[in-house]
Amino acid sequence: MKVSELSGALLDYWVAKADGSRGAAYSFQDGCYRATDCGVLIFYSSDWQQAGPIIEREGIAVYLCDAWVALVRPEICHGYLEADVIEEGPTPLIAAMRAFVASKFGAEVTDEVPA
Repeated sequence: MKVSELSGALLDYWVAKADGSRGAAYSFQDGCYRATDCGVLIFYSSDWQQAGPIIEREGIAVYLCDAWVALVRPEICHGYLEADVIEEGPTPLIAAMRAFVASKFGAEVTDEVPA
């Protein structure tokens, strides 16, 4: 699956995996998908308190163009803004978390997610 298409609980699951979690899980319960880390619900793609430390630590910059754009470790080189990884999303957190996942796993992650 393309990282640029991840959202919701599935994106949250992959953020936990990218952050080194060994207890991350993705499941369908009570009519909706949920991501947990060691049994605790996680909401990286919608909770600034959870995502903020990752954004700060990883040097992720986010700005609004036609969509929200996130850049991992951006630098100005010869007058142009460049970055190791660039991802977009409908919100700043989704863009930033997609960029974080892509910086750890590349442009695609496996479709198979263990429950």
